[in-house]
Amino acid sequence: GTHSHNDMGSYVISVNSVQLTGDPGGPLFYDADTFNNERYLSPLMNSYGHPLPVINGNLQKQATSVLRRQLEKPFVVYTNFTNSTDTIVFNLTNAYDEPLLKELIREQIFDRQSNRIIITDSVRFSEPCMFEDALITQKNWNFSGNSSGYFFDDSFNTLNVEINSTAPFIMNSTSLSDYKVNFKRIGVYILQPIISASVTFDFTCDSVDS
Repeated sequence: GTHSHNDMGSYVISVNSVQLTGDPGGPLFYDADTFNNERYLSPLMNSYGHPLPVINGNLQKQATSVLRRQLEKPFVVYTNFTNSTDTIVFNLTNAYDEPLLKELIREQIFDRQSNRIIITDSVRFSEPCMFEDALITQKNWNFSGNSSGYFFDDSFNTLNVEINSTAPFIMNSTSLSDYKVNFKRIGVYILQPIISASVTFDFTCDSVDS
């Protein structure tokens, strides 16, 4: 419907109750384009402004059309929750209108003992295609290496992330502003078309208040 966002598989990660990365939320005001056919040109509403892959140049389809199809194919395909570790696996294949896409799986693991979150996106195509992934933040971001960086706020809450991939990639940071919401998109770009690849975001924080 006109109130949905195309953000299937999105997430938020907070440190000491401060969201440092993840879904940018909704607009701070509304206008006519918020509820007409221009709605999904907005990065707040479409998947480009969310921590989600871009599949061969394609963003996610409208979420409501995909959710109606989940009677045919489950969206959450695996869960395992324990006292130390939570794991949830999503099948995001149906979220994209790309005929060459065979499978897109997102696995999220939360390890409480090590204050670590690992998110892995694994993709398979029938022919070589382009693939990119993304991180989102409304806070501050610094690169600490070619494949690593950290989010932080003015109160020194910090979240580190190391990015690994089975294929060569580059990263860059882009500032976005929409509906008075300012945020950054840190793109992870696989350099060449691939048949299959995985991208892993390994998040760690040094300290968490008890």
